[in-house]
Amino acid sequence: MRVGQIHTDRTARLVVPIAFFLTGLGTLVIALAVVFTSDAKIIEIPPSAWPVVALVHGFTLGFLTMVMMGALYQLTPVLTNQPPISPRWIWPQAIGYLAGFVGLIEGLVKGRPVWLAVGGSLLLLTILGFAVLIASRLVRQKTWTIPLLFIATAVAYLVLTACMGSWLAWGYLGIRVTPLKPLWVHFSVGLGGWLGFLLMGVSYRLWLMFLPSRKHPRWWRWTYGLQQGAVITGIVGGFLGWRSGFIGAWLLGMGAWGTWAWDILGLVRANRLFRHEPSLWLPAAGGFFAVFAWIGGLMAWLNVVRWWHAILVAYVVGWVGLSFLGFVQKIIAFLVWLHRYSHVHGHGKMPRLTDIFPPRWSFVVAVSTIPGVTLWVVGWTISAVDVARTGVAVFGLGVVILTVAILVALVRKLKPRPLSTSSR
Repeated sequence: MRVGQIHTDRTARLVVPIAFFLTGLGTLVIALAVVFTSDAKIIEIPPSAWPVVALVHGFTLGFLTMVMMGALYQLTPVLTNQPPISPRWIWPQAIGYLAGFVGLIEGLVKGRPVWLAVGGSLLLLTILGFAVLIASRLVRQKTWTIPLLFIATAVAYLVLTACMGSWLAWGYLGIRVTPLKPLWVHFSVGLGGWLGFLLMGVSYRLWLMFLPSRKHPRWWRWTYGLQQGAVITGIVGGFLGWRSGFIGAWLLGMGAWGTWAWDILGLVRANRLFRHEPSLWLPAAGGFFAVFAWIGGLMAWLNVVRWWHAILVAYVVGWVGLSFLGFVQKIIAFLVWLHRYSHVHGHGKMPRLTDIFPPRWSFVVAVSTIPGVTLWVVGWTISAVDVARTGVAVFGLGVVILTVAILVALVRKLKPRPLSTSSR
């Protein structure tokens, strides 16, 4: 099985991924503002408490899942060489998903079980709709590739995550549900099954797309098997209440991440252009946050430390978040070029991707987001609230700059230069 090719003639309408990306970034800014203005005791609240659960879902559902849906609506037809999904199906799903997200957060923040149950149910329905739309392209695929295998697995776990989340939400209305154990299982499936599998699978394709190389992933089978083992072990251990099961799942997850990171490192080392691509510094830096999350999480399960809040930030925002913030910059430039300039190819010297989204913009984003997340994680690790708030503010500034840069790239129009100037 290989990484496979991309079929740019199957790309979705530009407005589809852009709408999802900008909505996700807007939600991220709001979530960061909430963290910045939160009480200093937030780091003392258990991870299973409603305020923390609301914040986690703000980042995972409002930001990451929203961005990933837009990316998959774009990537799936391109990777499968199937017609793009019609916007008439996408927009109702997106609006319903956003409404369900608002209802869920309102229920968690205000302590309203009815809002919680209704929001969770609407999220489940719209996520099922999303899964059906993606599956409608995957089922036609005769030759499977590595990214498609990981994507299909991730979407299946997203559906399972939504089912469990809806079940937990209805439990607060009086239906008999044991909240704590299923909540940790919900985290395991969502963070490891949905976010983990998707980021790994998409990375295999995007790193090779942005840093072309003859190398291909060698350890992907180990990555896939170990990650499956981690998620399944976490599910079983969570429902049965086995702490050793969670520790085993964590070790398997560390192994999966290690084999995946070794493959990605091989791709990066094979291309010297990496140092000139500031947008790709973000997913590279995300790897260091993943190391902290894996090692810190293992120490937390062994009762050596109690850094769960910092570990969640390192995993969700540091590894997954920074990775997609970096990839989005390259995807935006590619989509704008494809939709706006590819049809006039040969009429002049075409704008390059670096003309559409200049590296200097990416550099500014990198030098604000990476130090920002670093200060945030360090601050919550050592219980230094002011340090963490500074980090949140710096990271938020980087996100705002990125959002403005995307809007500028979309608004401005670059004209092809005459062919006579191309040799100068």
